[in-house]
This record gives sequence, C-alpha cells and structure tokens, in this order.
Amino acid sequence: MGGILWEEAVAAAIVAIDPRATDGSGQLILLHCANDEESLDRLLGIALEELARRGRYRLVGPIGPSPHLHCGSLTNYFHVMPPLHTPYNPPYIPELLASSMMPWQNLGLTRVSLAPSQDGKAMVDPTATFATRLRELQVNPHLAQVEFRPLTTALATSEQLLSLWQVASPVREFFPIPDRLEIEFMWQWLTVWPWAGGVIFVADQPAGFVLLQPDLAIPNRVASGGKNPLWNWWLRWRVNRPVISGRLVYGGVSAQWQDYGIADLLWQWTVEYAQAQGWHSITVGPHPMADFPFNATPLNGEMQQRYTVYAFG
Repeated sequence: MGGILWEEAVAAAIVAIDPRATDGSGQLILLHCANDEESLDRLLGIALEELARRGRYRLVGPIGPSPHLHCGSLTNYFHVMPPLHTPYNPPYIPELLASSMMPWQNLGLTRVSLAPSQDGKAMVDPTATFATRLRELQVNPHLAQVEFRPLTTALATSEQLLSLWQVASPVREFFPIPDRLEIEFMWQWLTVWPWAGGVIFVADQPAGFVLLQPDLAIPNRVASGGKNPLWNWWLRWRVNRPVISGRLVYGGVSAQWQDYGIADLLWQWTVEYAQAQGWHSITVGPHPMADFPFNATPLNGEMQQRYTVYAFG
C-alpha cells in the first residue's frame, strides 16, 4: 500500500493516429518526462506496441495539440522566455530524446529587429491607409484589382482561405496538411489572445495572408495562465496593454502568386503594423531552417531558438 501511495508519474504523453497520414506514423503529443532514459524508453516502447496493433510502425514527436500549432523539442536558448505559441522544455529533454529517438526534422525561430517609426512615435494603425496605398501602387504590371482587407474570424475560417492556411503551415511537408476542421481548432487556440491580420486579394481571390499577435508569453507565465481567479483578472487587463515584441504566427502566399511581390507587400504591412504597436521586434516561426515564411526577406533577422522533431521505430 505504501508503494502505491508513493508512486510518481515519470513519463506521460498522448499517442494519436492521424487517419490522413500515409507514412505509417503516429504522433507523440504533449510529452512530459523526467530525466530518466529508462522511463522514456518504456513509454516509447508501450506507445509503439500500441501503434503496431493499428498498423503503424513509427512514432514522431514531440508535438503540440496539432503539429501545425507547434512541434519539436527546444534545443537551445533555454535562458530566454519562449515566445507565445512556442514550445519550451527543460535542457535535458533534447539529450534524452536523442538517446532513444532519431532526429527527423529541424525548425528555427527568427527574431527580426525593427527600426522605430520615423517620427519616433507610434504610428496610426496602417490597415486602412495601407489598403488605399496598395490600390495606388504599381505593384506589378501583371497584377490587377489588388486589394488589402483586414483578416476577420469569418474570413479566416472560410473555405476561401483554406489553401492559404495549408501553404502557410511550416510543417506541411512533414505532416498531413490541415483540413478545415483542424484550421477551425487552430484558430480557436490561437485567438485566445489579441490578434490582427490582413489578406491580399487579386481579382477578388485571396493571394496571401498574415496573422500577427502581441507576444504575451511573459504576462502569461507570470499569471500561470490565469488559473487563479485574481491572476486571471490581471491577465485579462494585461493583454490589452502595450508590449515590446510581437509574433508573426502565420503567413502564406498562394503558389500562383509566389513571384509577384505579394509576400513583400504582406511583410511591409507587418512592419508598419508592428511599428504602430510600438514593437521593437517580431519573432517568426518556428519554421524550416532555410524557409522564411511566405518567402519575404526581412532585414535584421537572426535565427535564435531551434527545435528538433524526433522519430522512433
């Protein structure tokens, strides 16, 4: 009886199968593990045995509630608060995972420093003025009827933007692309926090979009997610106060318009919006190491946090 009372969980995870996956893999979701190789090996062995009963032979992870929200184990920058919507784990986890699993994919987080607005003050929200200026710009002689619209919940979760979400996923080549149901779940998950975004339309068809959020990781950590009612009240107040950094959570351009300057226009709006909010920097990703989202080329970008997705079996 005493042994039972003193038992302590040393490794836990959710093991899931995505029926859309055709590579015979299962997913290791929300992994938590003590610094003990034997415990991890036992967990992985049980998980793989369960997957084998269902015709799967490989386990990949760690990932979040959806691989298109976040995935991988942090391998550096443990001394820095992880930005909003990025995973964090103790420093021993990468070494522990590498002892039992094989590295599969690598992702990185880019931090882009921003110059202050020209007058040294926060600018007016550029969304409305950008739409007007876009119509006046000679963007590309091949483009006609270019229009910028604010991103809304209805638009973000519509069939119209489905293909753009799929293009924007940083792990679309490694996991099944998100369908509309998964995108709706992702949207609900992300928009718990304040957000802003924009969509560029060409001839009334969406060509690219971007989703931004203030980086509220520190207030969220201070309030422990708002579990305590008093801290929850404080967090609700704090989310509407200024921060000095923002997040480019998602951004993508339709393959049809990759070479027409749409990405650069989205990045231009992103920078103007960030300056209007008083942000000093934007963190982008995690994304594949050599693939900055929507192919825009930002200035002053520095790769910082790195993440590894592992495979077992």
